Amino acid sequence: MFREYDYFCIPHEEQGMRGTIIVEE
Repeated sequence: MFREYDYFCIPHEEQGMRGTIIVEE
């Protein structure tokens, strides 16, 4: 399964310095 974490890793243009990283558990 994939878990979505709201992290400051992959910046999105809409969120600026905030991004979403997906890690595999």
